[in-house]
Amino acid sequence: MRLPHRPLFSALLTILAAGFLPLAAKKAPARMEEPASSAAFDALLAPHFKADEAGASVLVMRDGKTLYARGFGLANLELKVPNAPSLVYRIGSVTKQFTAAAIMSLVEDGKVALDAPVSRYLEGLPETWRPVTVRQLLTHTGGIPSYTDGPEYSAHMREDLPGLKLLETLVWKKPLDFAPGAKWHYSNSGYYLLGLIIEKVSGKAYGEYLQARFFAPLGMTRTRYGTETELIAGMASGYSEGKPAPYLSMTQPYAAGSLVSSSEDLARWTLALHAGKAVSLESLKQMTTPVKTSDGKEHPYGFGLSFRESQGRRLVGHGGGINGFVCHLEADPAARTIAVVLCNTDGPEIGPEYLGRRLLALASGQPIVEPKGVALAPEKLARLAGAYQHEGFRRVISLEQGKLMSKTGGGPVTELIPLSETVFQMKGVDLMLRFELSGQGVAGVRRQVVGGPEEDLAKKITAETRAAAKVDPGTFEVLAGTYQLAPNFELRVWREGDRFLAQATGQGQAEIYPETETRYFLRVVDAQLDFTLGPGGKAESLILTQGGRKMPAKRVK
Repeated sequence: MRLPHRPLFSALLTILAAGFLPLAAKKAPARMEEPASSAAFDALLAPHFKADEAGASVLVMRDGKTLYARGFGLANLELKVPNAPSLVYRIGSVTKQFTAAAIMSLVEDGKVALDAPVSRYLEGLPETWRPVTVRQLLTHTGGIPSYTDGPEYSAHMREDLPGLKLLETLVWKKPLDFAPGAKWHYSNSGYYLLGLIIEKVSGKAYGEYLQARFFAPLGMTRTRYGTETELIAGMASGYSEGKPAPYLSMTQPYAAGSLVSSSEDLARWTLALHAGKAVSLESLKQMTTPVKTSDGKEHPYGFGLSFRESQGRRLVGHGGGINGFVCHLEADPAARTIAVVLCNTDGPEIGPEYLGRRLLALASGQPIVEPKGVALAPEKLARLAGAYQHEGFRRVISLEQGKLMSKTGGGPVTELIPLSETVFQMKGVDLMLRFELSGQGVAGVRRQVVGGPEEDLAKKITAETRAAAKVDPGTFEVLAGTYQLAPNFELRVWREGDRFLAQATGQGQAEIYPETETRYFLRVVDAQLDFTLGPGGKAESLILTQGGRKMPAKRVK
């Protein structure tokens, strides 16, 4: 249920910078201005981080030289240790570019073929997975369901599930999301399988192969496979909603998101990768080429790297999110700049990808001019409010004190800034929403990462929207409590005044709405709770229905 510090660099950085992003040399040279001052970087960043809360490590580089490096907030709330660029953070899906580079290194060695089926390297896979190619795993076009997408994932986060056990537990029996090559859908399962291929072909554990092939040769002393059982020097603590982040077995993110690193090391890596020092320039070209699906549609993703446009320039990078941490690593090849934002909270006030794009603009001397909102009549805002069904999740738009607010799943509520009657930018996030009208009504909304393509239409739910019934709030007292869905995974339900709320382990709270006195439903996701009363009149169990599955849970508190 998803309610889902000034570093002293070695000479190596300057040497690599001489060949930084050679692919950009084929384009017309970009107009370059003097970079912004440290005060300008401070002005962008400082308002969003509090000194006594979890914060971030930020580093900005141009031409191999550090323009700005600073920590914000605390790396450890309990001990009041400040953040700094030398500290180590979980980097989540930024791991994927390392996995992709490792595969390309094995391609260069003649040990892996990009268009070979995964069954050439891994045995015992489901029949439908076997034709999926290595290339399709790299580009998220294989159709294998992502093991983190299902409602059951949170129930297993604490379990050690190495090898194929994780996929066997979570997605083994599920059908493909689509025919291989037909569509694009982000899949952690694909990168998990790539890690197993690296191990099978190289004869080394995933982390050991990266250490020998990349980290040691490039002097990346603060990058390694993450672990909960060994000491990691300089490791920042991760937080969720001001509390220690929920435990996650590091057998699970694996080649899709297991690595830890520092902002200094990630800048070093980016220089090496784009200078042809990690993989060949030919491999780099393949990694930075957008994938096309069989329908001819181009998607802004290559091999472990994503792309977007900003002020006429192409940015190359990737974001990451994992329990207690979110981050963004991005380069502007034309401006020869790099920005690293590592947060040790998974709910920062402002998105790291939003900051990253603006940091790169400041580094190139061409700061982004923020769009100004326009005033809209209340009735034009009100017509946009409602629920919109995306593939796999639901977005709820509400009108609060004259402002439109957006919320998906258990994520934060984000203000929408109107740029026109139908186009809105999310405040503090590089995301746009464009509503499509149909007569006097609203057909749906399209989401767009700033600088990227629009996504498919999320249709507005109208007649199908479930209406909440009126119940006596006092009747909820017999339902309130904690229910165990799985070991170490509980669902708590409670009442605050006339509102009824639910929260699963490690997830945000969400409002639930009564259909009857014992049946409640959610609007942020398509889920339902059916309570069973015991002989004494109090609920003794419930059934969570989500994603076509029914999950029973006994009351434990």
